[in-house]
Amino acid sequence: MTKRTICIITGSRAEYGLLRWLMEAIRDDERLSLQITVTGMHLEPAFGKTWREITDDKFQIDARIPMHMEGDSPADISAAMGCIIKGMGEALADLRPDIVVVLGDRFEILAAILAAQPARIPVAHIHGGELTEGAMDDGMRHAITKLSHLHFTAVDAYARRVVQVGEDPSRVFQVGGLGIEAITRTDYLDKQALERDLGHSLSGRLLLIATSRLIMAHTSTAIGFAVLFREPTMLLVTRDLYDRQVYEKYTYEGFSHALDTPLQFFDEPSSLEFQKPLEVNETCYEHYVNDYLRCRGAPDQPMWDTIWEAIGKHLNPEDSTNRVPPGGMPTISLQNAAFSMTHRQ
Repeated sequence: MTKRTICIITGSRAEYGLLRWLMEAIRDDERLSLQITVTGMHLEPAFGKTWREITDDKFQIDARIPMHMEGDSPADISAAMGCIIKGMGEALADLRPDIVVVLGDRFEILAAILAAQPARIPVAHIHGGELTEGAMDDGMRHAITKLSHLHFTAVDAYARRVVQVGEDPSRVFQVGGLGIEAITRTDYLDKQALERDLGHSLSGRLLLIATSRLIMAHTSTAIGFAVLFREPTMLLVTRDLYDRQVYEKYTYEGFSHALDTPLQFFDEPSSLEFQKPLEVNETCYEHYVNDYLRCRGAPDQPMWDTIWEAIGKHLNPEDSTNRVPPGGMPTISLQNAAFSMTHRQ
């Protein structure tokens, strides 16, 4: 039996944490052969040489592509992308995978798959179709989508956006967010161990406040944790942000409606309601889980299993190299895929 070779490209510990379980599934499947190419911040001393987390998890790194980034100016980023394109082109020529798998919207990933194009290596992209208002990530993400051939999105809206930019619906899979499922596989500290680690008693009620320039991304992540663990949620925003930013306004109102909890403005103290006990609307939380955190009607298996099955089973077995022929992309049959857009409509 000829194994299909799948190359995972990772540029930072952020997406490695999401890709890890997919990498394990590929490694443990006797029909597939796993390759790992590491680039970006993983190799930069300033970011802690996080490639060591990959080897600590008993994975073998097949190629390392440094980006030699000297700063964070636009010129520095462009130079780093050039280094990655050159190094990745050489690495892919040596590794010759059947398909490349990437996640997210970082410039390192865009540079990496640019190198896959002249090599005619198909690309599978995870977490496409999303929006990060005001950040350059959007342009990077949509460019990665257009350079990819299989798409694994988190929710219906993102899947529709991938189709809207011209991608074949039969190659778009809605599988949920890998981060949510990773949460369920994480071993957490118990309360006593966390108290020892923090050096602080957690005996009273706790309030977690998260702030970031990427407000919506981090708000949705925090809400995801709250919903999964059935914790009450209080939505706080400044009146100025609410009035000025149309996108944030409607997004916060959407959160408020979905969770059945009022939106409050912490720069208007007289209007804040802290005395009323926070409650969880179980029906709303369950709908949130089904509509946003996982694929409704999905089979009872980890979402990364669905991803590697789609990649491993539906690549055309008659094409031994799976390189793109002069006439276009190789035939990829996804008619039996559980999450193809055509089956969900």
